[in-house]
Amino acid sequence: MMLLLLLACSPTSEPQLLLEPDVDRLGLDGDFGPNGVGFSTFRAARATGRSFDVDLHFPATADAETLAGEHPMVVVIQGGAVEHERYHWMGEHLASRGYIALTPKYPMDLAIFGSNRTHEAVDRAHNLAEDGDPILAGAIDPQAVGVMGHSLGGTVAAKQWARHEDTFGPLVIVASYPAGGDKVEDRSQPVLSIIGELDGSADLVQTEEGAARFEQATFAVVQGMNHYDWVDDVTEKELEKEDSPSERPFEETRQDGWRVIDAYLDAEMMGSGEDWAAQDYPGLLLE
Repeated sequence: MMLLLLLACSPTSEPQLLLEPDVDRLGLDGDFGPNGVGFSTFRAARATGRSFDVDLHFPATADAETLAGEHPMVVVIQGGAVEHERYHWMGEHLASRGYIALTPKYPMDLAIFGSNRTHEAVDRAHNLAEDGDPILAGAIDPQAVGVMGHSLGGTVAAKQWARHEDTFGPLVIVASYPAGGDKVEDRSQPVLSIIGELDGSADLVQTEEGAARFEQATFAVVQGMNHYDWVDDVTEKELEKEDSPSERPFEETRQDGWRVIDAYLDAEMMGSGEDWAAQDYPGLLLE
């Protein structure tokens, strides 16, 4: 109980400016947007009384203040045994384009052991905003919260999406597929499932079959991309043990993947109005 009381009074940490605003960054699909990127952290509590860290990227001014207005929010879930900090690049990308991104830390870097932290991080962010937090107050669009995850994190993202319809709208499942017991068929929300053509960890056929379980899913394959192109600071050991060699620089494959992710999220969360699934994307095959 004491921990919950302390958390109720604990705001986000002092913000850092990671990226200056720049109007020359046009924010085309696949590219960073014109906003600055701020970074902070906060603590969220579990029903058990334990707490966990959540990293926060947000669209920022040159003074590291939150850009005015309500912003859609996306939770990014780490892959199995991959530190959550190695997905910060995703949070930076999203924040530059006008999104608030949450990257919770899961037990032992395995999201399956703490899947409820996904929606608990969202709840905590909303509570901070309601309590007048200097970063989050008035900054979250309560009607636009999405979730995305890589590898094991994608399976957890699908689980949370299926179980918490009132919390999560859009779902991006990266190099992954839903678990057999999760009733993803019961929701009609459009979903994006994306994987690299040369992924040596997630089976391409199984991933495509998993995407077919959703009522409305677009399946995207990034040409020449492997499993760890989605992760920063990849080691030779990881590549040798769990992946296939990629055929292109990861900067190129990531950009190609983000073109469709950006188009999907912008349409579903910002009302871009474009038929994103009917577009052509360089380096990408859509089904």
